Order: sequence, then structure tokens, then C-alpha cells
Amino acid sequence: MAIERPRLWDPRTDIAEYAADLERIACVLNGFDRGWVTIIGTARPLQRGDQYYDLAESTAYELGMAGYGIVTGGGPGVMEAANRGAQRAGAPSAGLNLILPSEQGSNAFVDPQRNVFLHSFYSRLKGLLKDTRGLGVLPGSQGTLDEVTRAFTEFGTRKSPAAPVAFVGTTFWAGLETWMEHGKEEGIPARPRHLLTDDPREAAAYIRQEDERLSELRRRQETLRKSQCAAVGIVRASPQLSQKQGDQQSRHHKGPDRPWQPTIVQRGRAQARQHRADRETARYREWMMTGGRTVERGLGPER
Repeated sequence: MAIERPRLWDPRTDIAEYAADLERIACVLNGFDRGWVTIIGTARPLQRGDQYYDLAESTAYELGMAGYGIVTGGGPGVMEAANRGAQRAGAPSAGLNLILPSEQGSNAFVDPQRNVFLHSFYSRLKGLLKDTRGLGVLPGSQGTLDEVTRAFTEFGTRKSPAAPVAFVGTTFWAGLETWMEHGKEEGIPARPRHLLTDDPREAAAYIRQEDERLSELRRRQETLRKSQCAAVGIVRASPQLSQKQGDQQSRHHKGPDRPWQPTIVQRGRAQARQHRADRETARYREWMMTGGRTVERGLGPER
């Protein structure tokens, strides 16, 4: 029997597939009124009556009744249970599937218009975490552990907006909780805020309360940012200025009611910075499109 060789990395193909995946994700996640909550967990086939299946379905149902849509990986097991709970609550139910050799098919509880198949784990993970209003973590294996640690990293580094994380299944996740506590004792930065519970209602209430708190914090930060931009961008003449300061300010302003205008030197410096950035971007794009084989002025490793 012939062994299929893995496909080598092709920058053009991989970048095109990633861009196509992001477009599919954007189309699928449009139309959520209050936003969505991501639920992750094992893809091992489960049935109703199983402890983890029932926990996932109940958690998704409570979140759906709170007004959230549910987004999963679209597969079986915990993902199927979460999509099922969303449909039972009348909430939007989306699935971000992967194109894999042996698995996985989409479960029957994903809305047909919100079912999509993607090429890479990375694009699916970005779709699951980007702009989510919360993360429900049910028991799972290596894939679930990878997703939850990546979520903590994305939220902690602000590559994705921060979102509350609720672990459902105290017995299963006790080891991870102990590991994080040990890291804190060893001087590693404190673990992200999260909840560990066995109660789906408590998990849904925690996500809703934290989402409201974070939304209010973002609104305040946006208001402060706009006020600071207005204070810096529009400078009005002040009667307390000395004659010398007034003369200097008059060079950059056409009047007390006119917005601030940059000088010729400032405009030249800004254009030079933009020119350097465009040049570096073009060189990096050339290096990427040639598979890293082109070395120009020390850009990229030699091949």
C-alpha cells in the first residue's frame, strides 16, 4: 500500500487558504444579536445520558436562553451536545469544522447556514476566540487543552479581546487548577480569571456577568480614548500663553477654532516613516512568496 506523503509548505497556497477561511468565518458569524459564546470539549462520540454530554447541553441551553449564540468545532461529542442545547434554546448554533483525512463530519444540530469547513487548526482557533463573549471549557483531550491554553495566551496578550472562561467539570479539571496554583506559588504571573464549577447555570451566569463587566470597561476605555484624541488633536489658543508661546502656536494653527495642523517637517517625517514601512512590507512579502529562499539585506534566514 502506497503511503501518502505530507504536502510541503507552500506560502501561496497556505496564505490563500487562510484568507479564504477567514472570509468563511466572517460570513458564518454574522447575524448574532448579542454575540456568541464558544464551547470546546472532546470530539469522542457521546450520547445523551453521558455526564459530559448532559453538562455541555445544559450549559449551552442556559447560555442560549441568556441571549447568546453558540459556536463550536461542529464535530461530535461535547460539540454536538452544545449545538443541541443551542437549538433547544432557540439560539443560533454555528460549527467551524475542519477538513481532515479521517474525520470529522458535521453534527446534525448545527444551523445549515452557519456550518463551514476550514483548512487549518489555526484559522479555526482564531474563529473560535476572536470576538467571542465567553469560553465554556468541557472535558477533552490534547485538542481541548491546546485550545484553552491558546485562549489564555490570546486574552492575556490582548491579541483577542478578553473574555470570561468557565471550566465545567471540577473533577476533570482539578489537575489543571493545581498546575496553575503551583505556577503561582513558583512566581509565575497569576493565572487568568476563570470559574471552575459543575453547575451549568453558575457557568452561564458567570459568563454573562463577566461579559457585562468587560463590555462596560471597554466602553469607558473607548470614551477616554476619544476624549484624549480630541484633547491632543484640537488645541485651542489659551490666554495664559506667553507672547513667545503664542507666536510658536500661531505657526501651527490657522486660528483658535481651527484644528491642529502639522508643520512641513512633521509631514516629511511621517511620510518617511510610511515609506520605510511600505518598503519593509514589500521585502517581507517577496520573501514569503518565494518560500524564504530570497535573502535581501539580511531579511529572513538563508536556505
